[in-house]
Amino acid sequence: AIHASYVAESMFPDIGRTGRDITSMFDFYRGKGYTGFESMKTLLSVTYPGRKERELLACTSLIPLLVVETGCLDSQTNKPLEYTRIMYRSDYFTYEL
Repeated sequence: AIHASYVAESMFPDIGRTGRDITSMFDFYRGKGYTGFESMKTLLSVTYPGRKERELLACTSLIPLLVVETGCLDSQTNKPLEYTRIMYRSDYFTYEL
């Protein structure tokens, strides 16, 4: 899978300097005064890989990717803290109910 999370530099001006040292986003948010977290609506879609995705996932252009998009909100202010996009190879993906 390819997992990418994004945070707004306008909310966290030091993210460019401290980002590589973060081991837990929730600890980072707590350190900034955010203590309650809620998940945003989750979207599931299908796409085909571009050149970069094919290289990273070692797949051909004919293997569909499952895309999960979601985010995290501060439960007190309802401000979005992060947006997350994960792309999974559909031929290696299993979901257990």
